[in-house]
Amino acid sequence: MNKCLSTEPEASKKEVMTVVSGALTVQLPDADNWIRYGAGDAFEVGANASFKVKAEVDTAYFCTYE
Repeated sequence: MNKCLSTEPEASKKEVMTVVSGALTVQLPDADNWIRYGAGDAFEVGANASFKVKAEVDTAYFCTYE
């Protein structure tokens, strides 16, 4: 399991991840299915939550905390 969520103060904020290049396949909290997000796509994870992510190709992404 890979999670961008940290134990820093940002962990108490919603996390928005945007795929810059490549693709991420993500299993969001409480979900059974996996969703593929490509370049330009974004997804949100609620505060204090974790998720699973797979990168099957070279991928760049960034996280913001709101």
